[in-house]
Amino acid sequence: MTHTKITPQIAALYLGTWCEVTKAETYWFEKPTVGDKMLVSGKVISMLTTEKGFEIILRLHSLNSLSDEQAMDCYNIFFEGQTPQMSIGEIYEISSKTLIDSGKNIHLGTAPIQNHLRALGFDLDCLIEAGLAKEIAP
Repeated sequence: MTHTKITPQIAALYLGTWCEVTKAETYWFEKPTVGDKMLVSGKVISMLTTEKGFEIILRLHSLNSLSDEQAMDCYNIFFEGQTPQMSIGEIYEISSKTLIDSGKNIHLGTAPIQNHLRALGFDLDCLIEAGLAKEIAP
């Protein structure tokens, strides 16, 4: 699915990450202006919902900037802290969706891992490619 703008629903997936205001009405008093950087919060989501002249761009990490430590955190989430008693081949076999681009082969098919990576500010929705997010250097 190709996104054309950051909707309140997309912003809600990235609560707590940084964004930059790209469009704001000039007559607003005590509201964000173009260029302001802020955390995605309930206020930002509310403004995306109610203010037609308000748009943001997210500031996210590319998935291929995932560190080995962050990859291990994902494995620990997937295996709930247990050391799996299986071969790498068996781990790959049970993984319905793997992240091959990063070289870390992380299972992304579970909501807890997706939530964890989004909370860290990783782009899981191709928003950088769509021009709706700026890539943060690792």
